[in-house]
Amino acid sequence: MPENGKTGGKAEAPRKKKKVTPTLKQRIAFNILAGIVGKAAGRKSITIGKVLEKAGYSKEIQDSPKKVTESDGWKALLEEKFPDGELTDRMDEQLNAHQIEHYIFSSKMSDEEIKEIVQDDFGFKVMRIKKQLNWKRAYFSIPDHLSRDKVIEKILKLKNKYPAEKHEHLVATVEIVEYR
Repeated sequence: MPENGKTGGKAEAPRKKKKVTPTLKQRIAFNILAGIVGKAAGRKSITIGKVLEKAGYSKEIQDSPKKVTESDGWKALLEEKFPDGELTDRMDEQLNAHQIEHYIFSSKMSDEEIKEIVQDDFGFKVMRIKKQLNWKRAYFSIPDHLSRDKVIEKILKLKNKYPAEKHEHLVATVEIVEYR
């Protein structure tokens, strides 16, 4: 019996995956979008349709941007600009993110007392103690829970494990009564 499991005929060679190349308009639209997001720090409101208009797409495509954003070329651009490995590295960094905090102590306290309070009582390692006339400022690293929460939310959404938002619609019944 031939290799392909069929009787007679030639064995089929395994197909090579065709490399997807984004179109020029897709690249232009992607760069416009990246420029807007980069300059506005993610705070500017613009529709994908407007971005596609600036890139020279037809009105029909502007009204149905999924035809572009769900295309193989657009997905190839996303992978080219934001490879999975790099995104995973950044997410790992955010999962372990810390921020520097400080607390002011009396200048009468010794550095050892301050370290004992910060390290033993709260579990944070003192990085530096700055001394002034009437006070001492202890700097220490704490977990950045806001960054960690954001990345966990993103990961759950990517894995389709983030609970869908439920919007309950309240229905109110109003009875009109005639007043005299």
